[in-house]
Amino acid sequence: MGDDTPADTLNRLPTNAASPNYGFPYCHAGVVADPDFKKTDPCSGVTQPVAALRPHVAVMGVQFYTGNIFPAEYKNALFVASKGSWNRTQKSGYDLVMVRANADGGAAQITPFITGFMDSSDQSFWGRPTYMLQLPDGSLLLPDEQLGAVYRITYARYVLPASIAPIFPGADAVELLRVCLFCWYCGGSVALGADPAIMCSMPR
Repeated sequence: MGDDTPADTLNRLPTNAASPNYGFPYCHAGVVADPDFKKTDPCSGVTQPVAALRPHVAVMGVQFYTGNIFPAEYKNALFVASKGSWNRTQKSGYDLVMVRANADGGAAQITPFITGFMDSSDQSFWGRPTYMLQLPDGSLLLPDEQLGAVYRITYARYVLPASIAPIFPGADAVELLRVCLFCWYCGGSVALGADPAIMCSMPR
């Protein structure tokens, strides 16, 4: 159906109502009629998505965050992992986004959370995030099917020592979202430690 349609969608499945109609196979993303599976008014009565994601991003896994180590604005937010398109002219996905919505699924807002697995300038990519697992301590594990790696995502707030405080004028502390290599698969899993800061630390 093309590079830019239909969009991947995020849908809400109510627990106290009749089974919703999401349109498949006649209607996609709530508004796009399928050119091959035809019927009259294919999108009439179709339940609209909570949010339209980018087309062909290949969403693989979702995770509601219920932990306590991330800041309050992340509580009950939904993380969506996209391993990325394979046949789109300009690749899309290869990232983790955060979705916040009202209790009824309305007013959804999508913001990037972890990016950098793809270089849009030459369409190359080195990582494909898939699913997530929240650990008891509130950190998240993020597998990468391209490299066979698992990343652990944590959060911390560091008080700035006087020696580097001038780098952050007006701030007495810096908040870091840490993405650390947790495990690498090389013909078997090899644990690299409880909290190895292998990959990077990024200012929030």
